[in-house]
Amino acid sequence: MSMIVRRFSARPVHNTTGAVVTVGNFDGVHKGHQILLDRLVSQKRDRGLRAVVVTFYPHPGLVLGKFPKLELLTTLRQKAALLEQRGVDELLLIHFDQKLAGLSAGEFVDRILMRQLGMQELVLGPDACFGRRREGTPTVIRSLLAERGLLCHQEQLLDYAGSAISSSRIRAAIKLGDVTTASALLGRHFTLSGRVKRGARRGTSLGFPTANMRLGDQVLPKIGVYAAIAKLDGVERLAVTNVGMRPTFGGTSVEVETHFLDTTEPQLYGKLLSVGLVARIRDEQKFGSKDELCRQIEIDIASARRLLV
Repeated sequence: MSMIVRRFSARPVHNTTGAVVTVGNFDGVHKGHQILLDRLVSQKRDRGLRAVVVTFYPHPGLVLGKFPKLELLTTLRQKAALLEQRGVDELLLIHFDQKLAGLSAGEFVDRILMRQLGMQELVLGPDACFGRRREGTPTVIRSLLAERGLLCHQEQLLDYAGSAISSSRIRAAIKLGDVTTASALLGRHFTLSGRVKRGARRGTSLGFPTANMRLGDQVLPKIGVYAAIAKLDGVERLAVTNVGMRPTFGGTSVEVETHFLDTTEPQLYGKLLSVGLVARIRDEQKFGSKDELCRQIEIDIASARRLLV
């Protein structure tokens, strides 16, 4: 059965089946999140409940002024697909604003988790916190649930190479171009996703046509050339992806351009393209001529084949 995705409504939704719930942003749905989700689904199966994830949009950090712009690991579409793959039954999207930020932890439990979802159990992450001014620490949350006769489980931090796995750590690795570490923490390749847009068609004129991606709120990796696995219309294709400003042609803005190694796709515009970055090949550089650029692209393609096979 497909996962239900719905937005929060002030009117309660009446469910015949109670829910085991977890709350968080789940940006990246990384290995640490996966431990939490596995517990959620395990409790669902043991007690015959619905497994529900509650998340927020826009990101609370943006609304509360903790950072100036969004740099997400996953789009909402990607996040929903990854949660469904883990066995989640329902995703509740709550619009985050100052009014929601003003709810106490108890009000959040009563009005949303219990009234909206029929929550019987709550699964907490290691750094879980909700409610006005982050008052809902794990200790406070456990006390609130005990008063209401509800169960609470808390998972511990998951480490990798001596440090905790977190969305911020993964984001930092991506910005450094270290997609290998990012993949290890995510449990899959870091993947950019967006619609294909029209470009200047310079790649086609050089003999290496590219699909230009419309960028959203995802974090961009360090400028450079990457071996990638692209997914289009459900089919995976080996690829080379350039994230950069095209200095040879005097570019001034960052673009993501992907060249498929073994196929051409004449009808790309408007299609949803996903590009999983497997390994960084080199920095972006400025070439003295188109011929020099073409020779380097051929070297990049050969490098990508070695890395992807």
